[in-house]
Amino acid sequence: MKRLCIIIAALMCAASLIYGKSGASYADKARRAFDQQEWATASAMYTLAIDQEPGRGDLYGYAIAAAAMKQDTISQLQFFDQSINNHVSFDSTFAAVKRVSFSLAHDSMYEQFMLMVQRNYSWLGRAVDAYLLNYYVYRHNAPAIIRYSRQMLAGLPDDVRYLAILADAQMQDSQTAEAVATYNRIIELDPDNYNAHLTLGNYFALAADDADSRQQAVTHLKKANALRQTPHTTALINSLER
Repeated sequence: MKRLCIIIAALMCAASLIYGKSGASYADKARRAFDQQEWATASAMYTLAIDQEPGRGDLYGYAIAAAAMKQDTISQLQFFDQSINNHVSFDSTFAAVKRVSFSLAHDSMYEQFMLMVQRNYSWLGRAVDAYLLNYYVYRHNAPAIIRYSRQMLAGLPDDVRYLAILADAQMQDSQTAEAVATYNRIIELDPDNYNAHLTLGNYFALAADDADSRQQAVTHLKKANALRQTPHTTALINSLER
């Protein structure tokens, strides 16, 4: 531990000499090191920058990203601890990590950070689940979307937004029977839900190999058209009723 402290102190000193300009803030010096992909130096300098400006949420994003680039999970957690202790909202920290990881074209860094927080901060579990769900929707990862939307629905079983995310993912994952059941549940809760009616109408229109499917397609498409009329939906209804 003593040796580690000496190494960190040496890095901080070296970074200050190499990247510093007279009057430059630690944040500026840290960013210079970060932009040059000197991850160890950047991580050390962000420690000083955070001490200097503890309320700046963007610093934690860069600090965590620098630590992640050198595969230092301990430092990532330490920086996240500091953000909490310094009253920076976890929303701000997550947003900063996302922004930096995406700018580096390392989207998975953001995912791995969220999973690490989830494992180590059980009291943030549900909030992290929501962030992970949004991330997997962005990535079009249907199995993960199904998993996390179900976790969100465990606490809010009648939430139409999460049901819609679940239904879309089930359809994407070829779980058509489950998707139809979920869309029908949405309509029970929200009878005028345009997207649910339109999706079911299109689904049954494609599967219209019997009278029942054709009738269900027409029923849902007419409802969708009544809510928001489009030439395409009108034409599809006419073709089904011929």
